[in-house]
Amino acid sequence: MINRLIISFVLTFVSFSLASAQVNITAENIFIQERTPGSHVYTHVLDGFVQTNVYKRLGLFDSYWTQPPSFGGTAYAENYVGPSLQLTKALQVGAGIGAEHYLGVTGLRYAFYGAYSKGRLNMALTYENGKKSGRWHMGFAKWAITKKENLGVRAQAFMGSGPFIETNRLGHGLTLWGGVLAEGVRHTGTSPNLNPMFGLYWSGTIPFKR
Repeated sequence: MINRLIISFVLTFVSFSLASAQVNITAENIFIQERTPGSHVYTHVLDGFVQTNVYKRLGLFDSYWTQPPSFGGTAYAENYVGPSLQLTKALQVGAGIGAEHYLGVTGLRYAFYGAYSKGRLNMALTYENGKKSGRWHMGFAKWAITKKENLGVRAQAFMGSGPFIETNRLGHGLTLWGGVLAEGVRHTGTSPNLNPMFGLYWSGTIPFKR
């Protein structure tokens, strides 16, 4: 089923390419160390996001996320598609529906997101829910401290919240980032857990000539 979700993401990208003059793409690889009392679990995540305008402020997007069963993590994959709306030059919202595969079971999953970008400030918030894996959220806010570095805060379900820094000095649309999220005593029942994570993502626009 995970392979089918990957294929559906690729087919959606091809469809967007045929329907629009350009497609915005973000692809990311994230490495995470989940530190729980008495154990450390290493996982990594591959995710992708494509978006294109259809008519004026109306667009379409596809989001894919997979967590391979490597480093002791639990296999998981999801893919959902939906409309996006550019409310203002700075604010975009979207809602999608699709499928998830978790613990050998495939089920329905839906999501909402909002993204705001103006000047040096960039923020995004995503909320998801599925019958099998349940609710999930992730949000961040970052501020451009130089032309090539951003400093921000990130909050993510099951991981906590904390600061991160990123740099695009690699060029070619590549950005390297890293941070540490902390789960509070309310979630762990003991002392806060520190969860280091870092990632590398590529973001760009691919034009298609007609």
